[in-house]
Amino acid sequence: MVRCELCGWESEDGSLEEHLLESHFISYRRYYERFIAGGVEETCYRCGYPRYLISPHLLEYLPCEACGQGCSKRVFEERRRDVLGIIKEYQDSLGKNRYHQYFLAYSAIDWILGGILQTGLDLLGKRKKELKLRLDKTVFPSLEFDSGYPREISERNLDHIILGIREDIRVTSESPGRFIVRIGRKEFTICLPEVVEFDIRYHSRHSILNPLSTRPSKRLKLKSQSGDYIKIYGRSERTILRLLDRNGEEIRFSNLPEDIQGDLKLVILGWKPIRERVLEVYNEISLYCDFIYDRAFMLSSYPIPNTKTFKFYFTWTPTEMPDIEDIGENIKLSVI
Repeated sequence: MVRCELCGWESEDGSLEEHLLESHFISYRRYYERFIAGGVEETCYRCGYPRYLISPHLLEYLPCEACGQGCSKRVFEERRRDVLGIIKEYQDSLGKNRYHQYFLAYSAIDWILGGILQTGLDLLGKRKKELKLRLDKTVFPSLEFDSGYPREISERNLDHIILGIREDIRVTSESPGRFIVRIGRKEFTICLPEVVEFDIRYHSRHSILNPLSTRPSKRLKLKSQSGDYIKIYGRSERTILRLLDRNGEEIRFSNLPEDIQGDLKLVILGWKPIRERVLEVYNEISLYCDFIYDRAFMLSSYPIPNTKTFKFYFTWTPTEMPDIEDIGENIKLSVI
């Protein structure tokens, strides 16, 4: 019998490494360093039952499952607000810290020694202050390591981390909902979801939250749209954003070179109007789910106390989506 110290998952066949990659997006080596050798553990002060992290990269614990069994409606809502509050705090920190955005864009979380995100951000903040490096909303960070030194962010490696500003990324607003991104000589357009007029006659049949809907096109009502709703791109592979090339032709994000994908992710995370719309969609769907599989932001899978039974699968691209049917209780959505 093997047991995951992150979520309590148990198995007889010993496939812990596969579980860590699929559910927590962390290697077994990092898991061992951080949670076995490091011995990080939290228990409920009421019952002593283990509490589990909401993400391998955050020291934020989910509400106690044991105390939640058969709890009152008030306690249930408190647990629900706790989880949603952690997610919101994480998203706020993502908006404020450019290096946090960098880690997610280039899948570089593992560079942080021990896997504690805030520790790495604090160390980089210290280094940035020494260098008097200013990162504002219009520039993007660069992060490199001296040749011959480990690719890790730690106190012992701090002098060998090279911080800088990307000079080759430029973003301009072409028109409402469309942003031109220039990366060197390459040019792309990122399109926000189209806003369409709300019509009560067609709302339910097109809603992405309606498990009985068989319509290929999906829509979602957002509070910020003054009664209107947004149209989700795609039919079999649904995305929040759409990507166009220089000629205005739609292109598949996953077909681009890996470094260009990272650069575009950095723009999505770092450019406020784009990031906020993506997070708004994410948060709206989260209100109706009892489980989230998040390979883009939280980098984990975790429950949300809810009376609903939706499972929300969220990835950067459709190619990263697990092979499950997008019907009934499953909502599948990608960033781009």
